[in-house]
Amino acid sequence: VSLESRSESPVKLCPRNLVHGTLLLPVAITAALGYSLICLGFLPKGVGLAYNRLGDYSYGTYLYAFPVQQAMAHLVPGATPIGNMLLAFPVTLLFAVLSWHLIEERALKRLRASPAVAPAPASSHPAQRHADRP
Repeated sequence: VSLESRSESPVKLCPRNLVHGTLLLPVAITAALGYSLICLGFLPKGVGLAYNRLGDYSYGTYLYAFPVQQAMAHLVPGATPIGNMLLAFPVTLLFAVLSWHLIEERALKRLRASPAVAPAPASSHPAQRHADRP
């Protein structure tokens, strides 16, 4: 066995080379992304909270990501899925930041400042009042 064939064999056994060009590639990518997200979820709290230092943009990201991606697909019809995500991410983040600072943060402050309202007694519910009638 020559030295040249020995140096090539580990490269040929690389997981990327085993699935490249096969139907297993999407499965491998999905598994790798899922595993990566689980690892991110278990990072120490300080690392993950750095994202929220300026505000909680998660709900705005959730809320605006799909419409922005659809707009990008309409405006740039030839974009690949990765290209669409790269185009949509900064716009989505901008909308999420604006949403947090202009709407969500203010609404939460008002909610926290308002006195707690006790739930009404069960007998004062309109459906209950009608049920009590003969």
